[in-house]
Amino acid sequence: KLPAAALTSGSIVRGDALVKIGEQDVSSSDFDSVMGILIDAPEDEDIVFTLSDGLGKMDIAKNLAKTLKIEEAILVDRTVRAAVRKIRGCVVGGFASGGNCDWGGSSG
Repeated sequence: KLPAAALTSGSIVRGDALVKIGEQDVSSSDFDSVMGILIDAPEDEDIVFTLSDGLGKMDIAKNLAKTLKIEEAILVDRTVRAAVRKIRGCVVGGFASGGNCDWGGSSG
């Protein structure tokens, strides 16, 4: 279960993948190895986590890619990733707990 601060801030949502602990790549490590790194970490130092949205590389349909400028393609990628995080955070923090997810539009 996520600590309340992580859950309510939206900084960690279901589906995120842990890829680094400090400077150590753990993207392909098993659970026990990651836990060992965390247990062995100095107690008097902050632990820095690097997360991925878990989406990896997204391929835009070829016909769409031909019509977009590079800046537009980057914007599409960022928008999709932000939408996925919003949905994941809403489902975990909102609907699942009976809360209200504000989608920014009118309802009903």
